Amino acid sequence: MLKKIFTHDIYCIWIILLILCIAVPGSASNIDPDNKHAWSTNAGWISFRPQNGGVTVYNDHLEGYAWAENIGWIKLGSYTGGGIHNYENTSADNWGVNRHTDSLNGYAWSNTVGWINFSPANGGVSIDTEGKFNGYAWSENTGWIKFSNEEPAYYVAWQNNLPVAAIIDLPQETLNENSVTLTVGGSNITAYKYKLDDGEYSSETDAETKIVLSELPEGTHKLYVVGKNAEGIWQDDSSAIPLSLTIDMFKAGDIDRDGDIDLSDAVLGLKVMAGIEDIQDFLINPDIEISEIDVNGDGKIGMQDIIYILNMILTNQSQPQST
Repeated sequence: MLKKIFTHDIYCIWIILLILCIAVPGSASNIDPDNKHAWSTNAGWISFRPQNGGVTVYNDHLEGYAWAENIGWIKLGSYTGGGIHNYENTSADNWGVNRHTDSLNGYAWSNTVGWINFSPANGGVSIDTEGKFNGYAWSENTGWIKFSNEEPAYYVAWQNNLPVAAIIDLPQETLNENSVTLTVGGSNITAYKYKLDDGEYSSETDAETKIVLSELPEGTHKLYVVGKNAEGIWQDDSSAIPLSLTIDMFKAGDIDRDGDIDLSDAVLGLKVMAGIEDIQDFLINPDIEISEIDVNGDGKIGMQDIIYILNMILTNQSQPQST
């Protein structure tokens, strides 16, 4: 009878452990799989990249779960949205471990031993430039947790593989056509999303696929791109650096901006040179500056501009007309 009860109890324990493992959500981790252990005399080995769970280091905070062989799951923060976040550590729903450059502060939580302080007096945890954790965290119920040691050698290390997307074939800032094809590159990129101006981000797109923009309205536009790495971690939207594109469909010499280079442009140019006319009275877009419409880029309408326009008129007239 006792044997049956004992067997039943063992079976129940295994079921509970299985449920606990399943209950912890699997998450992308950027902890080095070969260097993932911290040590506590009471909690035992603590894996920051266990088979289920895992800790993710972001630019300003940590998320996810570590697993301690004697106390179970340790949660690094109440937030799970990635990107940019700061734990205030003032209530039950805003606690966690923050990262400020190379130092960590704030609290992790264990259902078994309670709060774990990453910046205690006489201790503290830091991350060096190579991603290696150093120092001690403190738990009132389990004592010190050590993140690196020389003998026996162990440490926790972060693989700095946060995605950063960028446009790598930068076009001229001002384009004379309303379409453009762009290549997305950067670091640690497997996919990306983009948005134009104040629009919504596109759906996820493979990094090998180019961005094709067409039928762009005239004016200046801002293109934003964010990337995703192989672990499924997205670059934070606020870190996207906008690419500026100006669409100007008119040709050099089209002074009145009507879409054609013709005699009216030459006449207008001569009137402007003589001070008879104010060019702003003739522009379709009154916000255009003189420096944007002169041919040779000297910031004024001069004789070189007039000669260019007349040559363009003669060239166009000499071309055979289609019938």
